[in-house]
Amino acid sequence: MKGEKTRALIIEKAARLFLDNGFNATTTRQITDELGMTRGILYNYFKGKDEIFEAVINEFHPWIQIIPVIEEADGDSITEFVNNAGHLLISNWNQNPEFTRLHFIELIEFKGEHLPALFDYVFNKMVDVLTEKFKEKKGFEHLSVATISRSLLGLFFTYLMNEKFTGMPNESVGGSSRNSSVNGFDYFTDIYLQGLLTNLIDKKNPGE
Repeated sequence: MKGEKTRALIIEKAARLFLDNGFNATTTRQITDELGMTRGILYNYFKGKDEIFEAVINEFHPWIQIIPVIEEADGDSITEFVNNAGHLLISNWNQNPEFTRLHFIELIEFKGEHLPALFDYVFNKMVDVLTEKFKEKKGFEHLSVATISRSLLGLFFTYLMNEKFTGMPNESVGGSSRNSSVNGFDYFTDIYLQGLLTNLIDKKNPGE
């Protein structure tokens, strides 16, 4: 048990250093100094900095946080489920937005080498979770769980890239300003569920 706690503490402290400095600018000496331990003890748990970063990715990467959120999501229709899942994902992301920097550290400093395996894990786990959830829901039996899983992941990250990382101001949607993450995500969800063209036509010609 003590060994597990020490390993978890190493991962947590290393994650903070990676977030602050990036991977290349963080040394094992900095990690051990933060923990007050020798590098010899550190190497009892990890072979080196690369293995520590991989453990950090597997623990704190924002994709990993999707699974427990999806396990909590619910709804009596696919529309309700997608909206509920989306709002829970946004709320969860807003609690620790700094962890998204791990994604960019991975892309820039590792050229995305960990991402294929990470996506496969999250996607396959999500398929398993949704398969179990949809078993007992009337009207869900005809849905493709794999398609919903992939498209819901795409919807979530497309929204984050647009809303959080482009620096673009909130746009007016339907005559009202999108002043919150939830309202903005509602618009993205409408497009996802109804189709882009249908959504835009309805907004342009209300009541027709």
